[in-house]
Amino acid sequence: MEIHLNDSSMSGTEIISINGRLDALSSSALEEKINPLTENDSTSSLIFDLAGLEYISSAGLRVILKTAKNCKNTSKKMFLCGLSKTVSDVFKISGFDLILDIKPDLNSVKEALGN
Repeated sequence: MEIHLNDSSMSGTEIISINGRLDALSSSALEEKINPLTENDSTSSLIFDLAGLEYISSAGLRVILKTAKNCKNTSKKMFLCGLSKTVSDVFKISGFDLILDIKPDLNSVKEALGN
């Protein structure tokens, strides 16, 4: 799994691009990278760009859900975008599509943020 934290042209917004598989082996690496972002006062929103994500396990879903909870507790916005059909199906089956803000692509997230 590759994780990229991208500087965004949107002030206070962090874009996290994930490529490959997000499973029990790789979820802890993701958690280590995103925990500081949820605790950072200068971060107002997190965007998970999942266009390159091929597979997500329950361990990966747990990290996403925990991050969403941390964002809510610190008044940050969190979006997911670019889900493949396979990954989207996992979010639908788990019911996460009902509780997370999922957009089709990065431009849709930028519009939602008013940028």
